[in-house]
Amino acid sequence: QPHKISTDASPSFLPPTVRLFASRTLGVPADAVPELWDVLKDDVWALRDTKLSATEDNLAHDLPFSMTLYPPTHHCTNPDCPAVGPLKKAEVRQVVIYSQGDGALPAHAVHVYCRGCNTNYHHGFSVQAGVRTYYGDTPKYLQIGEHQFAERKLVGLWVTGHPNVGRMENHDFAAGGWQFACTLTTEHVWDAFVLLTLLDHNDRKNTLLTVPHGGDQKNGFTAAMRARNREVVMEGQDGSRFEGCSQRVGAE
Repeated sequence: QPHKISTDASPSFLPPTVRLFASRTLGVPADAVPELWDVLKDDVWALRDTKLSATEDNLAHDLPFSMTLYPPTHHCTNPDCPAVGPLKKAEVRQVVIYSQGDGALPAHAVHVYCRGCNTNYHHGFSVQAGVRTYYGDTPKYLQIGEHQFAERKLVGLWVTGHPNVGRMENHDFAAGGWQFACTLTTEHVWDAFVLLTLLDHNDRKNTLLTVPHGGDQKNGFTAAMRARNREVVMEGQDGSRFEGCSQRVGAE
């Protein structure tokens, strides 16, 4: 919807993916969904959010819908920003998620934009004026490439050197309309290793990780790793379980 339209009112129409989902889960023809929505939208929109039962939560598991990663907020968190209300300028792109239990999965990532202060809010971080600021608390999924995310548990296995965890079956996502394959590279694994190290370090200090946005992600992490390593040398080991990073990234 346009950003000036209130979210208190039900939308006049549903996106194609939502119409398809409603058709499959409710067992009604797809062309009937818009008519049903036109009649029931105000009542549906007024319903309270409720916790799904196990049966309801599993409704979409066998349907051709991908996971979607959202920012943790739909409001601008910049205290100096003049904007009020929810952020509605959103963009969606195709990504791949590497998971511990299900391997590589096609997914979507959504980021929202604040017109008031020109901040982009992504799943794991915000970007403003060329600076990427990660949110506090390490997320379940880490962005390890332009279109690649990895489950934190899986990255933890990579860190500990668990055998075969770096192997991912190369599914042909392109056959299903996806724009790229799911090939996992050593650069993805290493960037995930470094990112989790930095996030873990900042979580322990109760600070936010900031790095340059754009260009080679590895280079963006270099200065942060050097600063982290200097702190470890001057103040002693911080208890992080990722000590090996200092030996390979930006060690001085």
